[in-house]
Amino acid sequence: MISIDSSASNKQLLLVCNAAEDRVQLVLGRNAEIVFARETAGSGRTMQILPQAMESCFRRTGISPRDLDGLAYVRGPGTFTGLRVSIALCTGLAKGADIPVAGLDYLPLIAAGAASCSSEIWVCTYARKGLVYVQGFSAAGSRLSEIAVCSLDAALEVLGSRQQALVLLGSGVHSQEDFWRRNLPEVRLLESRLNHPSPAVLLKTARQASYSQKPSPPLYLRASDAEVNIPQLAAGRGITVEDFKKSIPDFLRNQA
Repeated sequence: MISIDSSASNKQLLLVCNAAEDRVQLVLGRNAEIVFARETAGSGRTMQILPQAMESCFRRTGISPRDLDGLAYVRGPGTFTGLRVSIALCTGLAKGADIPVAGLDYLPLIAAGAASCSSEIWVCTYARKGLVYVQGFSAAGSRLSEIAVCSLDAALEVLGSRQQALVLLGSGVHSQEDFWRRNLPEVRLLESRLNHPSPAVLLKTARQASYSQKPSPPLYLRASDAEVNIPQLAAGRGITVEDFKKSIPDFLRNQA
């Protein structure tokens, strides 16, 4: 593994990509300076948005992919389409230009936006209907738990058991705000503008990451919608469940 801060090659110019949720973010930075940043609302349109954003970045800055010292992408958890498209595009670009890559976990990036809080920080993002991704962090930024995918009730049980004052943020909060206010009235819900990492947080985290020529696998954590809905999808196609299973990958198994 190649660490940016400790590498003898002194890597400085980084491209960072995030398409984990409903915004596509692209940041180009040299050291701590942001050279180019673009953010586009694009749920389900990552394939249209991200290549254009990359082309615009290279054209406007005069920088080519081979000038990059590293390429970082958010590996999940998040939307399957956004993650697959962004990781595939970044991996292809990195291999073609011989650039080392790094995968970034999504929930710590969101927590970093609330780093000025003096309470525990719990990030809750939308997974699918009835499910959320949850992870806790101390006020100092250390992880209090691993990322978990669970029901709203299970997440409520975890958060309700905490003995410390805490704040809560993320897309899984604001998509179910009434639920959280009703069941955790004492918890502070942070504003929705913090639901996505800022360009500065993306660049800072990328500068602290470890890079390799081997891509980091996606972090899916849950079964895909196709896997969840296999009986209905198989019936709609007039085939058996066993035959349908052969037509789709097992994403949880394949990320190992």
